Amino acid sequence: TATAPTFSDTYTVRADTLTVASGLLSRYRAITYVDGTLQINRAQQAPLILPQFSSVFGSPYKVIVYGGSGTGDVIESVTAGTATGCLVVGDTVTTTTEGSCFLTVTKAQDRNYETATVSAFIYFITWVAPAAPTVGTGPTIALNSKSDVTVDIDLAPMITSLSTYAATAEVTSLLINGVGFNGSDPLFELKFARVAATGFTINPEKTRISITVPAGTRTGKVTVTTSKGLAVSEFSLVITP
Repeated sequence: TATAPTFSDTYTVRADTLTVASGLLSRYRAITYVDGTLQINRAQQAPLILPQFSSVFGSPYKVIVYGGSGTGDVIESVTAGTATGCLVVGDTVTTTTEGSCFLTVTKAQDRNYETATVSAFIYFITWVAPAAPTVGTGPTIALNSKSDVTVDIDLAPMITSLSTYAATAEVTSLLINGVGFNGSDPLFELKFARVAATGFTINPEKTRISITVPAGTRTGKVTVTTSKGLAVSEFSLVITP
Protein backbone atom coordinates (compact mmCIF):
# COMPACT_ATOMS: atom_id res chain seq x y z
CA THR A 1 0.00 0.00 0.00
CA ALA A 2 1.16 3.54 -0.64
CA THR A 3 -0.79 4.84 2.37
CA ALA A 4 1.43 5.74 5.33
CA PRO A 5 0.49 3.77 8.47
CA THR A 6 -0.92 5.68 11.47
CA PHE A 7 -1.83 2.97 14.01
CA SER A 8 0.54 1.49 16.58
CA ASP A 9 1.86 -1.82 15.20
CA THR A 10 4.83 -3.49 13.51
CA TYR A 11 4.94 -3.07 9.73
CA THR A 12 7.04 -4.64 6.97
CA VAL A 13 8.33 -2.25 4.33
CA ARG A 14 9.01 -3.67 0.87
CA ALA A 15 10.09 -2.02 -2.36
CA ASP A 16 7.40 -1.78 -5.02
CA THR A 17 7.85 -2.98 -8.63
CA LEU A 18 10.82 -1.21 -10.20
CA THR A 19 10.08 1.01 -13.18
CA VAL A 20 12.36 3.38 -15.09
CA ALA A 21 11.42 6.59 -16.85
CA SER A 22 14.14 6.11 -19.48
CA GLY A 23 16.93 3.66 -20.31
CA LEU A 24 16.93 -0.11 -20.08
CA LEU A 25 15.34 -1.97 -17.18
CA SER A 26 17.93 -4.76 -17.62
CA ARG A 27 20.63 -2.45 -16.24
CA TYR A 28 18.95 -2.62 -12.81
CA ARG A 29 18.05 -6.30 -12.55
CA ALA A 30 21.02 -7.10 -10.31
CA ILE A 31 19.79 -4.79 -7.52
CA THR A 32 18.53 -6.64 -4.43
CA TYR A 33 15.89 -5.03 -2.23
CA VAL A 34 15.80 -6.04 1.46
CA ASP A 35 12.59 -5.82 3.48
CA GLY A 36 12.63 -3.31 6.34
CA THR A 37 10.66 -3.13 9.60
CA LEU A 38 8.75 -0.11 10.89
CA GLN A 39 7.59 -0.01 14.52
CA ILE A 40 4.98 2.53 15.67
CA ASN A 41 4.77 2.51 19.48
CA ARG A 42 1.80 3.43 21.64
CA ALA A 43 1.72 7.05 22.85
CA GLN A 44 1.15 8.21 26.41
CA GLN A 45 -2.36 9.44 27.12
CA ALA A 46 -3.17 13.00 28.11
CA PRO A 47 -3.04 13.13 31.95
CA LEU A 48 -6.17 12.06 33.82
CA ILE A 49 -7.46 14.70 36.26
CA LEU A 50 -9.91 14.47 39.18
CA PRO A 51 -11.22 18.05 39.66
CA GLN A 52 -12.99 17.47 43.00
CA PHE A 53 -11.80 15.78 46.19
CA SER A 54 -14.62 16.16 48.73
CA SER A 55 -18.29 15.36 49.25
CA VAL A 56 -20.91 15.76 51.98
CA PHE A 57 -21.18 12.66 54.16
CA GLY A 58 -24.48 10.92 53.46
CA SER A 59 -24.51 11.97 49.81
CA PRO A 60 -22.92 9.94 46.99
CA TYR A 61 -19.78 11.23 45.31
CA LYS A 62 -20.07 11.45 41.51
CA VAL A 63 -16.74 10.62 39.89
CA ILE A 64 -15.82 13.12 37.19
CA VAL A 65 -12.50 12.65 35.41
CA TYR A 66 -10.99 14.80 32.66
CA GLY A 67 -8.20 14.05 30.22
CA GLY A 68 -7.17 10.70 28.77
CA SER A 69 -6.86 9.68 25.14
CA GLY A 70 -8.08 6.89 22.90
CA THR A 71 -10.94 4.43 23.25
CA GLY A 72 -9.88 2.39 26.30
CA ASP A 73 -12.44 1.59 29.02
CA VAL A 74 -12.50 3.69 32.19
CA ILE A 75 -12.39 1.59 35.37
CA GLU A 76 -12.90 3.02 38.90
CA SER A 77 -12.01 1.33 42.19
CA VAL A 78 -11.86 2.42 45.86
CA THR A 79 -10.14 1.24 49.02
CA ALA A 80 -10.72 2.44 52.56
CA GLY A 81 -8.82 5.43 53.88
CA THR A 82 -10.08 6.67 57.24
CA ALA A 83 -13.71 5.87 56.37
CA THR A 84 -15.38 2.46 56.40
CA GLY A 85 -17.75 0.96 53.85
CA CYS A 86 -16.11 2.63 50.84
CA LEU A 87 -17.90 1.34 47.72
CA VAL A 88 -17.96 2.35 44.06
CA VAL A 89 -20.83 1.33 41.76
CA GLY A 90 -20.55 2.61 38.21
CA ASP A 91 -19.23 6.14 38.68
CA THR A 92 -20.67 6.72 42.19
CA VAL A 93 -18.76 6.36 45.48
CA THR A 94 -20.54 5.89 48.84
CA THR A 95 -19.35 5.26 52.40
CA THR A 96 -20.94 4.29 55.74
CA THR A 97 -18.87 6.64 57.92
CA GLU A 98 -17.17 10.00 57.69
CA GLY A 99 -13.59 10.07 56.51
CA SER A 100 -11.70 9.37 53.31
CA CYS A 101 -11.76 6.75 50.55
CA PHE A 102 -8.83 6.20 48.17
CA LEU A 103 -10.14 6.41 44.59
CA THR A 104 -8.22 5.09 41.59
CA VAL A 105 -9.36 5.75 38.01
CA THR A 106 -7.73 3.83 35.16
CA LYS A 107 -8.24 4.38 31.43
CA ALA A 108 -7.17 1.20 29.67
CA GLN A 109 -4.76 1.09 26.77
CA ASP A 110 -6.02 0.67 23.24
CA ARG A 111 -4.27 0.17 19.93
CA ASN A 112 -2.54 3.56 20.01
CA TYR A 113 -2.31 4.63 23.69
CA GLU A 114 -0.77 3.23 26.87
CA THR A 115 -2.72 2.83 30.12
CA ALA A 116 -3.26 6.00 32.21
CA THR A 117 -4.07 6.15 35.94
CA VAL A 118 -4.93 8.83 38.50
CA SER A 119 -5.54 8.38 42.25
CA ALA A 120 -6.72 10.66 45.06
CA PHE A 121 -8.26 10.60 48.54
CA ILE A 122 -11.95 11.57 48.45
CA TYR A 123 -13.11 13.13 51.75
CA PHE A 124 -16.67 12.68 53.02
CA ILE A 125 -17.27 15.54 55.46
CA THR A 126 -20.12 16.54 57.78
CA TRP A 127 -20.65 20.28 57.92
CA VAL A 128 -21.55 21.49 61.42
CA ALA A 129 -23.02 24.91 62.20
CA PRO A 130 -21.42 26.84 65.08
CA ALA A 131 -23.07 26.43 68.48
CA ALA A 132 -25.57 29.09 69.49
CA PRO A 133 -24.14 31.53 72.03
CA THR A 134 -25.26 31.07 75.63
CA VAL A 135 -26.71 33.89 77.68
CA GLY A 136 -24.41 35.39 80.31
CA THR A 137 -23.30 38.57 82.01
CA GLY A 138 -20.00 40.16 82.89
CA PRO A 139 -17.03 37.96 81.94
CA THR A 140 -19.43 35.25 80.69
CA ILE A 141 -21.34 37.48 78.28
CA ALA A 142 -22.09 35.69 75.03
CA LEU A 143 -20.37 36.57 71.78
CA ASN A 144 -22.14 36.09 68.47
CA SER A 145 -20.41 33.82 65.94
CA LYS A 146 -20.85 33.02 62.28
CA SER A 147 -19.26 30.83 59.66
CA ASP A 148 -17.47 32.59 56.82
CA VAL A 149 -18.11 30.72 53.58
CA THR A 150 -16.40 31.60 50.31
CA VAL A 151 -17.99 30.21 47.16
CA ASP A 152 -15.56 29.60 44.32
CA ILE A 153 -17.56 30.08 41.13
CA ASP A 154 -14.71 29.10 38.80
CA LEU A 155 -15.01 25.66 37.24
CA ALA A 156 -12.24 23.32 36.22
CA PRO A 157 -11.46 23.96 32.52
CA MET A 158 -12.94 21.63 29.89
CA ILE A 159 -12.70 21.86 26.08
CA THR A 160 -15.87 20.64 24.37
CA SER A 161 -14.99 21.46 20.75
CA LEU A 162 -12.94 23.55 18.33
CA SER A 163 -14.55 25.57 15.54
CA THR A 164 -12.27 23.75 13.08
CA TYR A 165 -9.74 20.93 13.26
CA ALA A 166 -7.76 21.96 10.14
CA ALA A 167 -5.87 25.22 10.29
CA THR A 168 -2.94 27.27 8.98
CA ALA A 169 -0.59 28.98 11.46
CA GLU A 170 -0.89 32.80 11.58
CA VAL A 171 -3.94 32.64 9.26
CA THR A 172 -6.83 30.63 10.72
CA SER A 173 -9.12 32.24 13.30
CA LEU A 174 -10.10 29.60 15.85
CA LEU A 175 -12.85 29.38 18.48
CA ILE A 176 -12.21 27.08 21.47
CA ASN A 177 -15.49 26.14 23.18
CA GLY A 178 -15.90 24.80 26.71
CA VAL A 179 -16.09 26.00 30.33
CA GLY A 180 -13.75 27.27 33.03
CA PHE A 181 -11.62 29.51 30.80
CA ASN A 182 -10.63 31.92 33.57
CA GLY A 183 -8.09 34.21 31.95
CA SER A 184 -7.40 36.00 35.25
CA ASP A 185 -6.22 32.79 36.90
CA PRO A 186 -2.49 33.21 37.68
CA LEU A 187 -1.78 29.76 36.22
CA PHE A 188 -3.87 30.23 33.05
CA GLU A 189 -2.05 28.98 29.95
CA LEU A 190 -3.21 28.20 26.41
CA LYS A 191 -1.01 25.92 24.30
CA PHE A 192 -1.09 24.52 20.77
CA ALA A 193 0.97 21.29 20.83
CA ARG A 194 3.50 22.81 23.30
CA VAL A 195 3.44 26.27 21.67
CA ALA A 196 2.23 28.83 24.23
CA ALA A 197 -0.33 31.25 22.81
CA THR A 198 -0.91 34.96 23.42
CA GLY A 199 -3.19 37.59 21.93
CA PHE A 200 -6.42 35.67 22.62
CA THR A 201 -9.74 36.94 24.00
CA ILE A 202 -12.17 35.19 26.36
CA ASN A 203 -15.89 35.94 26.54
CA PRO A 204 -17.39 37.10 29.89
CA GLU A 205 -18.99 33.69 30.49
CA LYS A 206 -15.52 32.07 30.27
CA THR A 207 -16.86 29.54 27.75
CA ARG A 208 -15.11 30.62 24.54
CA ILE A 209 -11.58 31.60 23.54
CA SER A 210 -11.00 33.46 20.25
CA ILE A 211 -7.51 33.37 18.74
CA THR A 212 -5.54 33.29 15.52
CA VAL A 213 -3.49 30.07 15.41
CA PRO A 214 0.01 31.20 16.51
CA ALA A 215 3.20 30.94 14.48
CA GLY A 216 5.18 27.74 14.95
CA THR A 217 2.12 25.63 15.72
CA ARG A 218 2.39 21.97 14.74
CA THR A 219 -0.28 19.33 14.49
CA GLY A 220 -1.41 18.31 17.97
CA LYS A 221 -3.98 18.84 20.67
CA VAL A 222 -5.00 22.15 22.24
CA THR A 223 -4.65 22.47 26.03
CA VAL A 224 -5.93 24.97 28.59
CA THR A 225 -4.39 25.01 32.08
CA THR A 226 -5.64 26.83 35.20
CA SER A 227 -5.20 26.31 38.92
CA LYS A 228 -8.35 24.16 38.74
CA GLY A 229 -6.92 21.61 36.32
CA LEU A 230 -6.00 20.80 32.72
CA ALA A 231 -8.30 20.62 29.68
CA VAL A 232 -7.30 18.81 26.48
CA SER A 233 -9.15 18.87 23.15
CA GLU A 234 -10.59 15.49 22.17
CA PHE A 235 -9.11 15.64 18.66
CA SER A 236 -5.88 17.11 17.31
CA LEU A 237 -5.73 20.39 15.42
CA VAL A 238 -4.18 19.52 12.05
CA ILE A 239 -1.87 22.24 10.76
CA THR A 240 -1.52 22.55 6.97
CA PRO A 241 1.48 24.27 5.34
